[in-house]
Amino acid sequence: MLGRAPTLMASSVWHKRTSPLNEFSYQVYYLALNARAAEEIAQFPMRVNRRGLLSYHDRDHGYRSDAPAYLWAEEVLAKAGIATRDAALVLVTMPRILGYVFNPVSFWLLLENPTTLRAVIAEVNNTFGETHSYVLAHADGRAIESHERLVASKHFHVSPFLNIEGDYIFGFRLQDEGMVITIDHTNAAGEIVLKTSLAGHFMPYTRQHLWRMCLKFPLVTLKVIALIHYQALCLMAKKVRYKRKPKPPNHQVTLWRS
Repeated sequence: MLGRAPTLMASSVWHKRTSPLNEFSYQVYYLALNARAAEEIAQFPMRVNRRGLLSYHDRDHGYRSDAPAYLWAEEVLAKAGIATRDAALVLVTMPRILGYVFNPVSFWLLLENPTTLRAVIAEVNNTFGETHSYVLAHADGRAIESHERLVASKHFHVSPFLNIEGDYIFGFRLQDEGMVITIDHTNAAGEIVLKTSLAGHFMPYTRQHLWRMCLKFPLVTLKVIALIHYQALCLMAKKVRYKRKPKPPNHQVTLWRS
């Protein structure tokens, strides 16, 4: 179950731009690991902080250094006034494949139990090597329910075909068998311009399942970056205006609390 042991998640990612209409989906897999015990996933072909066919590296997250990434997540949550001591901290992310990874977004889930979510850090990366994180939680510490939508103002350049304006609307539904995460982007007028979802099915983290995901979704991180550039060409063909990348925001974390 999520948070009690490392987990694999076979997933479907879906995007729908509303104007001009551009819709696509693709299949990937994620790791859902106990961030405080990343070494638990170290079994061939997966390595931790070492080169390998598959690998997880702390430097791909948080401080972007060899320091344990979970320390960064705990620091970010502590600065937001969110207690982490008695909760599981689960990182949902894709591994490196042959040393390469690009995670459009990784999720740090603070869990009271496998289906009770207290807080989330959405760690967003763009293709320009920049990163920005959104912290989502209730001010009174109550659980984030599956029917709730958490809103955070957009501060970070991700797509050169969308303005830095409006809000992100997050939804999280956790169950014993899997999870669904939705993120809608609205413009300055409050209209939804982009709808996205990540729907995943959990499976035990075993060598057999790891090889199964590796063979079913080979070169998965290269597939993701290739699809990003392919969809960019599709939007350019539809004459969507390309927007120059602005300077990143001065702050690296945006906090939302109800």
